[in-house]
Amino acid sequence: MATTNTQTELGALLKNQYPDGVVEAYSFAAPLMSRLIKFDYQSAGIGNTYNQPVELRLEHSITSSAADVTPTYLAMNAGISQNAISGGMQKFGRASINYDMLERAKAAGTKAFESAGKRVTKRLALSHLKRLEIECITGRRGIAKGSAISGTGTTRALVVSIETWSAARFAGMELATLCSTDSDGTTARAPVTGAVSTFYLVSVDPTTRTLNVAGNSTDMTSLDTSWPAGGWLFFESNGTGATGAPELGGTTELAGLDAWCNMSGTWFNIATGTYSLWNPNVYSTSTGVIGFGKLFEMAEMVGSYGAVRRLIALCSLKAFGVLNTDMAALRNYDSSYKATKGAMGNAGIEFSTSVGPLEVLPHPFQSDGIIHMFAPDEVLRTGACDIKFIQRGDGSGSNNIVLESATTPAGEMRTHSNQQLFVEQPRHLCLASGITFG
Repeated sequence: MATTNTQTELGALLKNQYPDGVVEAYSFAAPLMSRLIKFDYQSAGIGNTYNQPVELRLEHSITSSAADVTPTYLAMNAGISQNAISGGMQKFGRASINYDMLERAKAAGTKAFESAGKRVTKRLALSHLKRLEIECITGRRGIAKGSAISGTGTTRALVVSIETWSAARFAGMELATLCSTDSDGTTARAPVTGAVSTFYLVSVDPTTRTLNVAGNSTDMTSLDTSWPAGGWLFFESNGTGATGAPELGGTTELAGLDAWCNMSGTWFNIATGTYSLWNPNVYSTSTGVIGFGKLFEMAEMVGSYGAVRRLIALCSLKAFGVLNTDMAALRNYDSSYKATKGAMGNAGIEFSTSVGPLEVLPHPFQSDGIIHMFAPDEVLRTGACDIKFIQRGDGSGSNNIVLESATTPAGEMRTHSNQQLFVEQPRHLCLASGITFG
């Protein structure tokens, strides 16, 4: 009879391959989290919330006077600053390998045993990272918006709107559990009558922007009205949707770029209706065909509020293709041109504007019909920790990433993160939606 694997036996073979640095290890899969939106651990110490003083209104007691005239000062008219308060959103990942599989791999040799655990551990790390990268864009706004629906009983075919479609978001996501709300983003539709994790993704048809889903028949029926009226789809978390109060509690997702670009009411402890600086810029909700001229206009909008710095325009792969073609058509051939070898296209586009350098970044998780423009040095992730493996010491001074499952005969790996996306100056954001393609 095989001996049960202990934490020491499993961890010794796996921990060296997968340390805490999940983001660094898989940076190719998450350009926002690894390169552009840095994690801030708060040098003053990690507390319950992240507090950032924000200048919201200038001093207005400025008196003018003619020469040789003693003026009467204008009444004091004070400016104001206020603390923006951000709380980290937690996310936990779990994966397990049953004892039988581990024992078979171990019997086949060290390399086979390492390979079995390594595969599952890598998949868990990438899954956690993908969810957070998607949330950096769509968090609290939904991963898809409804357009049309068909089906009966316990299955439905959900057609996603052209504007919010991203095929890459759903790659490898079959059997992921979901939740849906009305167009208001707060009224839950599914799962409501069904049990936790009963509403899930079955398959994806990218050619028709269709998500085939299954769930409790009553829940599915509730989608017949809400989904074609612009209902939102979220990944499920602990049986609830990513809905509720804005930034502290009442939600399970961090606030992504799209949520910041659509903020309203009291947002991170500051009233958007009171202070114009605590609002984003909206270029257009019906942008049409995107081009460099429109990107320049977006940059000028944020530049008028003092964003004289490097900017990022986050676009979909489809929108980038249009911009790339436009750039190729406008190219002036210089000494780098060779008649014997032609090369067209760009992996990225960066050009100068009146504000500063602007990088056009194509991202597979970005919606086809939306572009978010932001200053990367003003956007950060705050919280208690970046993605890490939960480790337990075995008394020998070593830490191991494989834990014993409390409920099943298996070894279990767990990931954890606690973070929130925070924009220091929302007026340096710009949203262009309603992008079309011909």
